[in-house]
Amino acid sequence: MKTTPVSFRSLRRLGAAGLLLAAAATSGFAQARQLDDFAAIDGWSVATSEGAHATVGHAAGKTGGALVLDFDLSQAYGHAIARKAFAIDLPANYQFTFELRGECPVNNFEVKLIDEHENVWWCKRLAVQFPEKFETQHVRKRHLSFAWGPLRTPEIRHVKAIEFVVSSATGGKGRIYVSNLRFEPIDDAVAANARAKVSASHGAPKIDEHGTTLENWSVPAGAGRSRSR
Repeated sequence: MKTTPVSFRSLRRLGAAGLLLAAAATSGFAQARQLDDFAAIDGWSVATSEGAHATVGHAAGKTGGALVLDFDLSQAYGHAIARKAFAIDLPANYQFTFELRGECPVNNFEVKLIDEHENVWWCKRLAVQFPEKFETQHVRKRHLSFAWGPLRTPEIRHVKAIEFVVSSATGGKGRIYVSNLRFEPIDDAVAANARAKVSASHGAPKIDEHGTTLENWSVPAGAGRSRSR
């Protein structure tokens, strides 16, 4: 019998070795709220810095539709913005999620939250190689920092608008696609006490009392070995 620290990466490795595992944890997330399924792009507007050009359009998303931000930063070191008004009261902890892909050079990507006083909080990622296929993005409260605004309060409490921004790293022309924008409050107490549950097709593995170590697992003889031809 073997013992190993628990992580979802290690569980995948064990599964590849022949131990079939299913893991689940009680979520710390409350009911998620879909902010935009992008069935249409009503309410989305575009803005650019001087010398830059951009438009917003519609395309198919990973599920439902997608917002398309076409941009041209080839003639200026600047930015292109897609913005929409929302009304979101923020709890003590939360995250925003969405699907993202791009057909563009490496550039910076920003998600901005704006409050009723035009204070701006942002999550800025530098020199992003945008994925060719949709990938889920998470913007958690801890990822946000104050950018600028008239009132520098400790944290944002109410969201009046959300912006997706491409700004110059290498510049050039391209487009990004944003799909399935969601907002999820996080219950810290539930998240802190979440524990994995494991089942297996062989042996009787269990998680220790701390929820960190997988014990008493085994692999059938010969399982996971590659076959030579």
